[in-house]
Amino acid sequence: LRMNRHELADMVSLNLAALEAGRTRFFEHTVESPPFRAHLDAVRLDPLPGPTLGTHEVPASTLVGRVDAAYLIYRWKGAAYPTIIYHHGNRERPFDMSSRAKNTFRTILAAETREIDANLVAIRAPFHRMPTREYLQRMGTIENFLAMLAASTALVEQIVYECRQGGCERILVAGISLGGTVANLHRTYRNSADLYVPLLAGTTQGDTFTRSAYRKLMGR
Repeated sequence: LRMNRHELADMVSLNLAALEAGRTRFFEHTVESPPFRAHLDAVRLDPLPGPTLGTHEVPASTLVGRVDAAYLIYRWKGAAYPTIIYHHGNRERPFDMSSRAKNTFRTILAAETREIDANLVAIRAPFHRMPTREYLQRMGTIENFLAMLAASTALVEQIVYECRQGGCERILVAGISLGGTVANLHRTYRNSADLYVPLLAGTTQGDTFTRSAYRKLMGR
């Protein structure tokens, strides 16, 4: 069967990622871990500041130790406006607004060519401030992967809560790929936002790792 251009782009991207990773693979060390709910229930976040513009580091205690979650309030127009909480995809740099950065928050929501009439908040998942090779090493255990998802999900919930406390009534949680998975997890376990927009993400994430082209990045 012939590939369409989107499939071809995915395959090229995955092959390049596999070359960059070298011998490092997702979950290559162990797939033993408590279930996701246990990870989520164990997360403890440092207090969040008020709705002030800029980047806010929010260290989180998890089952694998302290991790470096963060969020960026890129635009805040007030509680009367909708609030969009956006989570990036795998290995993105969600706070880097330069044109060369891999950052779908910038290209989808914060592009200079458009002005979205909403409050814009970007999430940065744990382990996404470190170099790619170190990140992939952390992903050698599924326990770190689930802790990362749990910390992001908990941070989304805390931001939703703070927005509600400030009078916000319309809150949308969105994300792409990894971020879409976080949106789905928040909808499943917390469901406190008004609308969810998971992009390029389903609810059978295990199939992504075991049945799709992403198998190229998986340990045996």
